[in-house]
Amino acid sequence: MVDSSNKVVPLGSSPDELDDSHLFARFPAPFRDVKEQGKRSFQRLLQQMFDNTDDALFELADRAANNAEQNMYFESMREVRIKRRGMEIRCAQEIDKAFHGLIKGENPLQKNDSRGEVSTAKLSLLEHEALEELVAVEGMISKASSRYQLPLKHLSTRLDSLVEKQSVNAKNNPFGPEMICQAFIAVCRPLELDIKAKLVLFKLFDRHVLSGLGSVYDETNRLLIEGGILSKLEQGGSRPSQTPKQTSNVIEQDIFSDLQTLLHDIPQPRVIQLPEQGLTAPGLSPQIPRDTLLQLLQQVQQTQMKVMQREQELSMA
Repeated sequence: MVDSSNKVVPLGSSPDELDDSHLFARFPAPFRDVKEQGKRSFQRLLQQMFDNTDDALFELADRAANNAEQNMYFESMREVRIKRRGMEIRCAQEIDKAFHGLIKGENPLQKNDSRGEVSTAKLSLLEHEALEELVAVEGMISKASSRYQLPLKHLSTRLDSLVEKQSVNAKNNPFGPEMICQAFIAVCRPLELDIKAKLVLFKLFDRHVLSGLGSVYDETNRLLIEGGILSKLEQGGSRPSQTPKQTSNVIEQDIFSDLQTLLHDIPQPRVIQLPEQGLTAPGLSPQIPRDTLLQLLQQVQQTQMKVMQREQELSMA
């Protein structure tokens, strides 16, 4: 008989890990309620995103410039459809890990980063795609953090009053854009997707999940207020009003869109280079030349300075 005691359980779903009741026993009920209600609200947004993924990828396949691109989108659609349920489960588990991190004083973002498992050579081969992914993710985080700054601050402050081992802020708040985005990135890593399809998935995540975080903050703050947790905090809705701040969000989003466009415009010649210079495998994206990368980063820095100046002007208006 084969001994199955050492078999790996996928998605960290062992009974001991899933039974976290002992960790929350010393916390007031509103803390546990926030975790569960917030997770349910987040999962509804995630389901909405996946419900729209098929249509989005099918439409892109229908408009594809050639058969290879069309097949890529169809394959991506099947890949996401097959792994959707597992991704939904893993996302919920990532939120659980984030709450565990708060209680234990750990940083779950470090645990989510599995890049150390990839060889240095492979990382250099994927540098161009990794930079595109980084730009997209940072753009989503920045936009959502700005959009929901006040309700996120209130939620973090209320959770911080209950957590002892570390300070709760916008970066380590389990429902903050930083943690939500990094959790989704971790869940997406096993997907076998072309970078174009992956960026489409990120854009859908931004549109259907991050743009709906206001409802998560409304519900979680309400639960804590009703539970008597810092109910005297200055109230402020999570719905962004039609103010000049929206203009700065649009400008900020344009920065990352422009950088992604510039990245796509970098010539990708099919050349054979020495191993220490970057690439040897044909068909893979070469490393971005140092001068080109510096030029791109300088342009982003200059544009960011303009954004900051614009925000100061808007705040004084």
